[in-house]
Amino acid sequence: MFLQNQIVYGFKNETGEVVPPFGVLVITGATIDESEIVFSVRKPTASDEIDQEPASVLFNGIQPVQDERPGVGTRTLPVQALIEQPSSDHPSGLAVGLKADSFALAIGGSCFKILAKDLTDPHIQSGHGVYFVEANHGKAQIFVGRTLDTIAGRSGFTVSKGDVELFRIDATGTLQEVVDSLGAQVIIEAYNVSVDPIQNFMWVEVKKTDKNWIAEELCQ
Repeated sequence: MFLQNQIVYGFKNETGEVVPPFGVLVITGATIDESEIVFSVRKPTASDEIDQEPASVLFNGIQPVQDERPGVGTRTLPVQALIEQPSSDHPSGLAVGLKADSFALAIGGSCFKILAKDLTDPHIQSGHGVYFVEANHGKAQIFVGRTLDTIAGRSGFTVSKGDVELFRIDATGTLQEVVDSLGAQVIIEAYNVSVDPIQNFMWVEVKKTDKNWIAEELCQ
């Protein structure tokens, strides 16, 4: 019944690719066309993968949308979403989120939570499934990082920050650089809340809460 309550919006596909049914898009702006809102959208980037902001997402409808053609999507939750599924079905309650250069949500993100698989969906895409999802707010993002300078220790309630390169662990257990849409490694500024400084070129665990990053040194 909730599908009948969804509000639909128009968008222009300027991704250079075909947007698949229930594909994930990031909103970059909006215009008014004949009293209707038309969103400008793009494919998710490394920055979106880090931010994991559910409010920025528009989900395509049931029809694929060719490049440079208009489409119709929704922001009403819960919603049907394309999710990477390389093997067995995902369980209810699993957190998923935006993935760089992908129209599908994926494990490793956290801005949405699976409610159930849509077993009636006829759009079969290899390595993917369609699920009903809802927003999953307030979850910390955790990465592995490497400092690019020394981050001074906390002095009372004053904390210092420094540059940190971001990495993730892939399915083979290998550290991989987190890169942006141009292929450059993502570097963030992270705070050190410990009284002990974190030296240059040290491996750290990096957590993102709201818009702040916090680094904690890992055992070397």
